[in-house]
Amino acid sequence: MSTSIPHIDRTSHEPRQLRYHSAIIKHFIPLTPSVSSFKLTVRPESDIFTFLPGQWLDVSIPDVKQIGGFSLTSTPADLPDIELVIQKSENPPARWFHQGDGILGKSVNVRVGGSFTFPAPSLSLERFERWVFIAGGVGLNPIISMLSHLVTLPQCPPIHVLYASKAEQAYFIDRLETLSSQLPLHVNLYLTGKGDISSSLRSIRRQLTQGDLTPLVNERTLVYVCGPPKMTDEIVDISKDLGAAKVMYEKWW
Repeated sequence: MSTSIPHIDRTSHEPRQLRYHSAIIKHFIPLTPSVSSFKLTVRPESDIFTFLPGQWLDVSIPDVKQIGGFSLTSTPADLPDIELVIQKSENPPARWFHQGDGILGKSVNVRVGGSFTFPAPSLSLERFERWVFIAGGVGLNPIISMLSHLVTLPQCPPIHVLYASKAEQAYFIDRLETLSSQLPLHVNLYLTGKGDISSSLRSIRRQLTQGDLTPLVNERTLVYVCGPPKMTDEIVDISKDLGAAKVMYEKWW
């Protein structure tokens, strides 16, 4: 998130749980030169720790004054293990996570928050004939949690994922490939930049445009969007103009 407005202030209007839970950092894996996956385990005494796919964590780190905010990329079925994907930045909590092996075995306190969830409360999924998930950059994080959760559902309608990223910064391609073999899932990668990706998924070397949404979005479509603010605003407006039945979104900074 941006260092200009702290996460805790930017999300002050969002619902969040009252209680913090202790979690231990187990290991981390670099996904790109600037993004790593961190695996944590919630301590056994935190037996009431729950979350919905798409939610984020307030992360309180010892000796770091600022509270971090990071989306969960794991699912409730993975508990007590949780996964956070964090991009390098000058944001103090993100910088702390990227200091190397010194964080392994250390404890942080985490609290669940956010209203960008799948399924959303009181949302009847039966009314939609297609689900469309659109992610830009690290906006993929809550989306991948949602998609991974869909595997546990008894059935799903056709699902389309549109993922826009610089090629050298794209990640979770292997996870998207696996999900596409488990679900009625169609993935399009919209790649810019100079990097190269080897994948069985459909790769398109340009930016995502309105024309990509037009054949997918109508009055029976459920749309989820997460990405940088400008992209998210544009996609939300396009989806509404196309008559989407419901548009859920979250901006990531």
